[in-house]
Amino acid sequence: VAFPGDAALTANETQYLFCGDFLVAPVITENMYYQTVTLPSGNWYELRTGKKYSGKGSVNVDAPLTWITAALIQLASDSLKMSDSMGEDNATPALLVTPADSSRSTTQWTDTNSSTVYENRSIKGGFRITASKPDSRKAVLANGVAATRVLVDGKPLAKAASRSEILDGAGFYVDGASQTIIHMDSETWKTIEIYGGNGSDYSLKA
Repeated sequence: VAFPGDAALTANETQYLFCGDFLVAPVITENMYYQTVTLPSGNWYELRTGKKYSGKGSVNVDAPLTWITAALIQLASDSLKMSDSMGEDNATPALLVTPADSSRSTTQWTDTNSSTVYENRSIKGGFRITASKPDSRKAVLANGVAATRVLVDGKPLAKAASRSEILDGAGFYVDGASQTIIHMDSETWKTIEIYGGNGSDYSLKA
């Protein structure tokens, strides 16, 4: 339905779109630790690593049993990782973003009466996230980008040499070639600007 005219997707009976943003390809064969994923056209980013894939076509991706994901993410407060154990007292609400190809908006509901519209717009050298109202989320996980500069409401954040440096304050940390973790100490924010090459570009230059 979402990609009419794509014969490869028409024949695929296991993959589906979740909330219109997440392409889900469940492993349905016992003892399989990888999955062949058929990608629609456009750019797609692996949720776990931030690796960029350019559709269309098929790719083989790792599918470890220890990795389970959900659309609404939280990060462990003591590590700012999605994969670490977390409880009610050890969870930081976070926003998951990927570089914008042009411009798109998505509505996130926190309850039946409250929602926020996030606009993700491409800008020169990066992309900008704009919240429709002041947002109190303290962390952003930017997949598919190795940031060189991050601004929150126009103010630059310091780049950290390690993840632990940003746990108790504001800053951003580049984890590998395809993921940036941003932590803020302000009460609320309205815009976040992220500058830097995408993961594949960055790794080639490095």
